[in-house]
Amino acid sequence: MYKKILVPLDDSEYALGAVKLAAQFITKGMGESLTLVHIVDIAKKEGINIINTRLLDDYRDERHIYTKNAGVFNRSKQILQQQNLTAEFVIETGHPGERILQLAEQGNYDLIIMGSRGLTPAKEIVLGSVSNRVLHQGHCPVIVYKP
Repeated sequence: MYKKILVPLDDSEYALGAVKLAAQFITKGMGESLTLVHIVDIAKKEGINIINTRLLDDYRDERHIYTKNAGVFNRSKQILQQQNLTAEFVIETGHPGERILQLAEQGNYDLIIMGSRGLTPAKEIVLGSVSNRVLHQGHCPVIVYKP
């Protein structure tokens, strides 16, 4: 049994599949608590650079608004509510792969369940894969959901 399950979210259907799978773990008694996290890669935010820190500060202030309206959180909440489950919802900034690994270790999570967008091998080599990085560098078991 897993005490703490971490589910990284993005705006994909694969992430919602991971939420559904994590919900099954909880309902079947194979997990105790569930945390859903969305990582905002602010380095990819257009117009943000080291010189333009005002935009960075403004963007960080907008995180609160984003969490209230993020479709991915709302859809995840609906999935959990249908099964009378609750979860902690967290939003973080940084490189998604790095932050997921940091959060998992710092929070003592013992399972990560995440979706995979299914990049082609060529795109994965060029762009990298968050799920691949977490799978190979994580300190705990990782389940990658692919429909």
